[in-house]
This record gives sequence, C-alpha cells and structure tokens, in this order.
Amino acid sequence: MGFSVTPLINRNNRKTKSGLHQIQVRVTINRKSKYYSLDQRINPKFWSGKPDKWVKESHPNSFEINRLIQDQVAAINSHIYRLKAFGHSIHLSSIDDFMRMTGNKQLFNDYIENYLRTEKFNNLNTIKKYKTFQKHLNSFNKEILFCDLCEDLFLRFVEFLKGKGHTGATVKKYFDAFKKITRKAVKQGHLDRDPFYLVDLGIKLSKPRRSYLETDEILQLKNCRLPLDRQDLEDTRNHWLFCFYAAFYYSDLKKLEWPDLVASDQGYFIRADRYKNNQSYLAPIYKFPHAIALVSEQKGKHSKFIFPSLISEPKYNGKLKEIAAAAGINKKLSNKMARHSAVQFWEAQGLETQFTAKIVGHTKESTTKSYYELSLREMGERVDKIDISSLGL
Repeated sequence: MGFSVTPLINRNNRKTKSGLHQIQVRVTINRKSKYYSLDQRINPKFWSGKPDKWVKESHPNSFEINRLIQDQVAAINSHIYRLKAFGHSIHLSSIDDFMRMTGNKQLFNDYIENYLRTEKFNNLNTIKKYKTFQKHLNSFNKEILFCDLCEDLFLRFVEFLKGKGHTGATVKKYFDAFKKITRKAVKQGHLDRDPFYLVDLGIKLSKPRRSYLETDEILQLKNCRLPLDRQDLEDTRNHWLFCFYAAFYYSDLKKLEWPDLVASDQGYFIRADRYKNNQSYLAPIYKFPHAIALVSEQKGKHSKFIFPSLISEPKYNGKLKEIAAAAGINKKLSNKMARHSAVQFWEAQGLETQFTAKIVGHTKESTTKSYYELSLREMGERVDKIDISSLGL
C-alpha cells in the first residue's frame, strides 16, 4: 500500500489580495488525498518546494517555518509507520483522527482531553464520570506517556484513588472509563496492544452502605425550628422533603414539570422519567399531605417547572448540613439521602418490592433490594411478633 506526505502551497493556483497563501500538507493513501493546513501563510516567491528547505532562506522566518513543516511531516509519517507496525489498516480517516488531536500527541492525558471533546456520550452523568476520572488521573500524574501505560501504573492509580477515600465500586467505575479510552487509543494506533490485557487490578467490590434517615429522623427534620431570617434553609428543607416524598434526586426536582403531575382516583402521582437514566417512575405523592401542600404553594410561579430557579447541587448540600445541625441529626444529610430514605421507608412499610421499584424507577427489583437495610428496630418489632415462650428453649 503506497502513501506519501508532501508539503505544498497554493495548490489551486489562486490569487489572494494579501498575496499570502497557506502552507498545507498533502497525505495520499491508495491514490486518495487529503490536505491539512498549517497555521502559516507566506508569499509563493519564498516557496522552494525542496525537502527540508521548503521555505527559502530569504524569508525572515524560514528556519522556524521549515522546522514546523518538518515536525508535522515527521509526526504523520511516524503515525503511519506505527499503524503498519501494529498491524492496523491505514485509511485517511485514521490520519484525520490523528490530526484532530491537539496538544502533545505522545501524552495520554492530552489524548483523554481530545477524547472527551470529540466523543458522543449518551447522558450528562456519563460525561461527569469521565471528566471526574480525568481530574483524578491528572492529579495522579498529568504527564503520562502512552508507553507508560502498564500494570504498575494502573495499580499505583488504584492505591491513589483508595487514598482519596474512594470505595471499590467507585474505583471500578473510573477504571471502566480508563479502559474504554485506552481501547480507543489501541484502535487508533497509539498503542500496539491493550495494556489492560490480563491485568488484575485487585478491586474488591462490596455492597455499598447507603445512608438514610429513619421515619422519626425525617419528622425531626421536618419539625425542627430554623432561623426566621433564613428563608433559604426553609426552602432547602422543603425541597429535600419533596425529594423524599417523590423518591427522587435533586436533579429530578429541577426538571419536574407541571404535566408530570397527574391526577388519579386516589390523588396526585408524579409520572416522569428519571434525569439519570431516563427510566420511568410513578411516585404516589398523594400519600403525603405535605407534598400536596408544597405543590399548591408553587402554582402560578412558573408556567413550565414546578420548582423553578433552584440552586446548584453543591450549594444545596451545603445548606442541608446546616439544617441537619439545627435538627440535631448526626448523619451527613445530602441530596441522595432523600431517595435512599424513601426506598427504606416503603420497604419498611411492607410495600412489595415490585411497587417500590416502580416508585423509584428501578428496572430490576434486586437494585431496589440493595438500597434496603433492615434496622435493629424493624428486626426487633418483627421478631417480637413470634411467640416462642412455649418451646422451652
């Protein structure tokens, strides 16, 4: 298979008002060509076309421009030879991928930046996961060469993440992103093989312990006195409680629209799709009079959203800490705890898991079960119903 990489200028023999023309590099593979422009323009009278001395010495910046052309030609040639050495097919599309990459083409960190800029993601949460992975990797080492990717580096990154307090499931989540980006780099010829092949990262997955509030703690939160001059805390408390009533996250509250509120013979439900994964859910908020009161207070404030102009999640979580302190709750109150508390509440009430799963938008009942943790009080109350006094044990 033949290929050539040739610098040229004014390939169409056009005239310009300035008399300057852009320098380009023509890449030809199997008689098909594509042109890549350098960020340099010169007058054709300074162009010699001779290899390594394309720009005549009479040009005041001939050395710098020739060096730029040499580097570009060498980089393209090197990439093509690397593709051939790794056994990859060579097409103009693979050169396109290489040429679109900005920054240092030898750095895996810069490759990740380009990957995030050009890859299409299904949802915002996936983008957030990849960007968080990138942030951690750059904090670990911001100058990782492709040739540095090996088992030793992976294991050190695992320990780095653990040192940051991340659990096995979170570490695995970041390495899922790491592996996917790396495999794309293999396909594009930046690596000769998958460096993760046969690597045991030793990540131990365990059931995550999800924090939640018991019913008495939720009442404690609902009824505690907040400073009269802190309407912001009052609003935040109501928003958290509504998230509990609807069994969703703060992000779902932000996108909640009036058409999502549907009436039934029993009362109002919320029927919508979750922000995180677009799974449908059906929340019976009519069971909570306070939830209905909160919705009534919102009528007339916005034509589309039920809760408009909400603050950012970090600010929201910050205010929840203040509310927890005022309520005398020693747990770290957060956005996600409202949803976790809702799952705990409905399961503890004896609602069949298939219905709880629909309320929270789970496609698998096993996922719902993983949220539920039997408390000592529930265990005691259930065991007390069994009379074994006559057994003589």
